[in-house]
Amino acid sequence: MTVLQNDILRVTSRMSYKSPGTDVVNVQHFQSLDALPLADPTVFADVGLMLESLLTELRLAQANTYFFVDYTVQNVTQDRLLGTAAWPTYTNGGATGVLASAQIVALLIFNTVVPRTTGRVNIGGMTEANIAASALDAAFVTAMLLYGARLLIPQIITSGRLLYTVYNRVLATQTDPLSATAIANVRTQRRRTQFFGT
Repeated sequence: MTVLQNDILRVTSRMSYKSPGTDVVNVQHFQSLDALPLADPTVFADVGLMLESLLTELRLAQANTYFFVDYTVQNVTQDRLLGTAAWPTYTNGGATGVLASAQIVALLIFNTVVPRTTGRVNIGGMTEANIAASALDAAFVTAMLLYGARLLIPQIITSGRLLYTVYNRVLATQTDPLSATAIANVRTQRRRTQFFGT
């Protein structure tokens, strides 16, 4: 099976507070830009390497008790699962210090030309040292912005090119983000217990 040009890939990254602990799941969508078909196994492996490249600085700013568990790739356009695997090399964050509460997240917003349509990435794993009076320190904000800047450009993988996109699953439409904004103050995100809540 192959990934075709303009196919939308749903990439689910799973991290965890402590081990085992509260899972943190980020879902992002990427559009395949290449005219030639790309083999599923190659794309799947490349996505793992791409995720690690995107998170280079951010992972170093995240606590070493924040763990990278696995990632899943699904071809939304063709309604096919490419697979789930452990992160290629990342196991945990690179910063020492006390891990902040699991409810506290940093928010990265991706703006588009479509009204009321934005991409949102909630980022966990910061240490208490990264937060003062509800505000993130400059180092963590810088790491977030580097991550956001990388997502705005096509990601070159060995099998081709992928572009982060804001995808509306209800309308099955996608919009390319124009800019990334790091919100300076932390947010609270309620964690849900598996099989409970909506």
